[in-house]
Amino acid sequence: MHELVDVHKQILKEEYPNINFESDSDIERYFELRQIGRQQDALFLYNTRLKRKYPDEKQRTTLMRYFRSHNPAFHALYRENLAALAERLLFRTYKIIEILTKEIDTVNIKDAYAVIKLAEGLLGIISPDRYQAIAFTEKYVRYANLLNFRTQQMERVSELLRLYVTDTLESVQEYKKVTEIRQKEKILPASSKNLFLRAYECFR
Repeated sequence: MHELVDVHKQILKEEYPNINFESDSDIERYFELRQIGRQQDALFLYNTRLKRKYPDEKQRTTLMRYFRSHNPAFHALYRENLAALAERLLFRTYKIIEILTKEIDTVNIKDAYAVIKLAEGLLGIISPDRYQAIAFTEKYVRYANLLNFRTQQMERVSELLRLYVTDTLESVQEYKKVTEIRQKEKILPASSKNLFLRAYECFR
C-alpha cells in the first residue's frame, strides 16, 4: 500500500505540471476520444502515457474501470497509483543524479582536457542539443535540492556544463587557443586526434 506524501506531490508536479491529485486528465481524455470515435488517438494515448504511468496492468485496468463506472473507490486507488509512480520517479531521479555527479568531485577545473572529457561525456549521455542539456542539469539541481541529495555536486555539474557550452571556461578557452595555433603552424603530430573528439568518443 503506497501513501501519497509531500515529496511525492512535489516530484509529480515537476514531471507532470498539470497533474490533478483527484483525477487523471489522461484517463478522462482517453474515454472522450473513444466516445467521439477517435480510436487510434485513444490507443496512442493509452500506449504512450497511461501504460507508462500505470505499468501494472491489473491496477491500470481496475483504475480505468472505476473511473468509467464512477466508482467512489477510484480516488483511493488513483492516489495509491500516484504514490507508486512518484516512488519510481524518485528512484530514477536518485540514479540520474548519481550518474551526473559521479566524477565532479575529482575533476580539476584548471585541467582543460579533464573538463572537456567530463563535459563531452555529460553531453553524450544527456542530449546532443547542448542548451537542452543545460536545462536538463538545471532541472536536476532543483531535484537535488528537493531531495537534499548531492546538492553541491549537482550545482557544480550544472555550472561546469553551462560554462563549457557557452565557451566561457577560462581553461578550455586557453586550450582552444593553443590548439588552434598548433594546427595553423602544423606542429600538432598527424597521429594525434583532436582531443575534443577523443573525449567525446570515450562516452559513445
